Amino acid sequence: MRNVQQIALLNFWDRLRGDKRLPDIASLQPDDLRRSAEHLMFCDVAYTKSQRTFVVRYQGTQVKRAFGVNATGLALDGPAISHAERLSVNDYHQVCERVEPHFRIIKLRHTNGVVVHYKRLLLPFGKRTPAGKRTPAVARIVSLMSLFCEENGFPGDIVGSGVSF
Repeated sequence: MRNVQQIALLNFWDRLRGDKRLPDIASLQPDDLRRSAEHLMFCDVAYTKSQRTFVVRYQGTQVKRAFGVNATGLALDGPAISHAERLSVNDYHQVCERVEPHFRIIKLRHTNGVVVHYKRLLLPFGKRTPAGKRTPAVARIVSLMSLFCEENGFPGDIVGSGVSF
């Protein structure tokens, strides 16, 4: 991981966590993320007996631009979500299973031939129940996206529908 914002956010997550397994999402304040907000995406983790669903709670402006869709309120594996994000749902499941951060670089080729490196850091957060107890499961995942384009040009929906792997 070489992106300064991703490294800083990972270090910040680790400080929030302290000696706990997960930092509490309530300890995260808007000012803490202001510098990275346009590159962030927050997903709530909804649990049922048979599956986990990741619902987009917030998308920064650069995330919306990159994927070509405002996915707020939508499930990550839903039809309105970009192909690249649907394929990355397994990374979100890994974060929940391992209860630890996850970093991945995906090399994409846009239909116009531009090669883009899509770098994503996923950070798990827990939350407290109404009774004040910490939940053992991941409640929210904060994602910080970084894009590196080999040809120094970014088409609009760089990781949206016009990509191949």
